[in-house]
Amino acid sequence: MKKLLLLAGLALMVCSASAKKPAQKTQEEGYKFTDLTTVPTTSVKDQHRSGTCWCYSALSFLENEILRAGGPEMDLSEMWIVRNMYFDKGVKYVRLHGHLNFAEGGAAHDVIEGIKKYGIVPQEVYPGLNYGTEKPVFGELDAALKAYLDAVIKARNNGVLTTAWQDGLNALLDTYFGVRPEKFTYEGKEYTPESFAASLPIKMDDRIMKCGMTLAIVSWTFHSMIELNYETPGSTATAIALGSLILVAKGADRIVSLPVPETAGKKKLCSMLFLLISAGLILYPALKLPQAVAGEMCYERLHSSTDVRFGTPRKGNPPTPDEVMRMLQDCARITPDSPFPYAAASSYYLTLGPFYVNESLSLLDEAIKRAPKRAGYYYRKYLILRHLPGRAAEAEQALKKAQELSPKNPEYFDRNELSHRKQRVSESQTNGESPKSYGTDRWICCDPTASACRRSTTRTKPLT
Repeated sequence: MKKLLLLAGLALMVCSASAKKPAQKTQEEGYKFTDLTTVPTTSVKDQHRSGTCWCYSALSFLENEILRAGGPEMDLSEMWIVRNMYFDKGVKYVRLHGHLNFAEGGAAHDVIEGIKKYGIVPQEVYPGLNYGTEKPVFGELDAALKAYLDAVIKARNNGVLTTAWQDGLNALLDTYFGVRPEKFTYEGKEYTPESFAASLPIKMDDRIMKCGMTLAIVSWTFHSMIELNYETPGSTATAIALGSLILVAKGADRIVSLPVPETAGKKKLCSMLFLLISAGLILYPALKLPQAVAGEMCYERLHSSTDVRFGTPRKGNPPTPDEVMRMLQDCARITPDSPFPYAAASSYYLTLGPFYVNESLSLLDEAIKRAPKRAGYYYRKYLILRHLPGRAAEAEQALKKAQELSPKNPEYFDRNELSHRKQRVSESQTNGESPKSYGTDRWICCDPTASACRRSTTRTKPLT
């Protein structure tokens, strides 16, 4: 009897297991998707170890625009644009005495302007990899180009450049990227880079309106305006509203054109609600935009007047403390919650010498009040306080706060680097040298009579 029960139980288990198998098989099949609309695109490219995302992304956009305009699928040469833009950036870098960032980076409008100026070629005509790798690797290239340009700037004779330096730059670029073809054959036809660009079914001026301006508005919205009013609800809401405006402008016409039956009351209500929200998003930034633009221009005027590290050398005499304070008051009136004008004015007062350290710290504290979670301000405060007698405890407290806010920043924790930095400044002051560019250290010394505390304000004109 027991054997019969065991056999019956085993039979039931086998049956149940076999009955579950189809269900398990159905579960493993998963979801099935059906493509309703397929948008043609070109293949994915790899920028590898090069800072050329700006070029790859913009050219990818243009390649897909060619498809949208009815043209054939083609692979345009990224390195053609990068090579030519390197030359243009190098010329500007030398003319501004090296007071300009020279690196691999760029922007979408560089691609547009590069095609308008130099034309474009297919990838197979100009791969731009003339240094033994299958993918872009720019470490050696970038270092070699910058070293050459710095040597040209340093070796100039009475401010006059030789007639051969641009030929040398072109030779260096041709060595790494390859010689640029004047003519080439593509799909049985002969082109120049300019004629090939003209044969494309898209025009670069149209791309500026549809691509460049959109990117510029989005970038300005989410970068500049949040910078102006750091961590304030109004600025963040304005930035989000302006960014949403672009999406609304592209999506509202589709919502309005949807066929909504009279019986589908919920769908109609949703469409009307969407349009009301869209109208609010358009109205709010329209009211806030003038103030934001005025604040941006005010801060830019203050920053460019007090910081000589960026852009071209200033014309005329540097601003006086009274002029800086007037510009700061204008910024505070327009954007009272922005920390950046106070931080810029704080850096300016450090350039005036040790007698203005307290004013600089006071302005920096105002910036911290408006941006209490910005670790860089606490670290800047630490760099100032650690040079002042009797304020070591405050300096350590500021450093600790910076470390808490940015625990992954190695600069805030590397004591060896901090001690080396302090030693370098001390040595330069002992030798009677001008302070080197070691962050805030270059402006601080405890002896007000030390010559190292004074900063040269000589002006230079662009090289010809």
